[in-house]
Amino acid sequence: TVASNGVLNINSSIFKDLDCPLTNAGTVVWSGSGLLRVIYSPPYSYGAIYNLAGRLFNIQGEPTLIAYTGNEVFNNAGTLRKSAGSGVMQVPMEFDNTGSVEADTGTISFQGIYSGNASANLAILLGGAAPGSGYGKISFSTPLSFDGTLTVSTRNGYLPNPGATFQVLNYPSSTNSFTCLRGLDLGGGILLQPQFSPTSLT
Repeated sequence: TVASNGVLNINSSIFKDLDCPLTNAGTVVWSGSGLLRVIYSPPYSYGAIYNLAGRLFNIQGEPTLIAYTGNEVFNNAGTLRKSAGSGVMQVPMEFDNTGSVEADTGTISFQGIYSGNASANLAILLGGAAPGSGYGKISFSTPLSFDGTLTVSTRNGYLPNPGATFQVLNYPSSTNSFTCLRGLDLGGGILLQPQFSPTSLT
């Protein structure tokens, strides 16, 4: 358990196992390109990740989560943020989101079942026209049920040129709709217009 005033730094390019629940009530900073295998295999291993409300799980780079049995879960009531690295951060396990997923840069790829609710927030940061390095993306390998909020913000005063496009979400199919689209008016006469296709949001 990471206490409310605690910070857990994971900085490695090697393979690690998580055999017990990791409960974050503070801050987790995971950098590098290492592998973290979460193992839920009772009665010996009860690996799972719980990011509590108001807390931060910060990804800095392209590390990879691995699900060992398929019963592993990442329960996010706080903020999962990818703040560095232009590549892909893979989340292959069930991901239950009642908090916020923020792609500042690179791609967060949910390869297991993703579920959200009315309080869930998907957030994208725009800082340039190039996918990955200029702006973040979120991809889903299973059908996505839209719910909650989509939030767009910019960094360092960035304003895109008129006509610029940003494909920020990818999914095999989708149902429902977001309750709220926030941050689309960037100021300076620039207004983002969401375009939903059967497999993406641009």
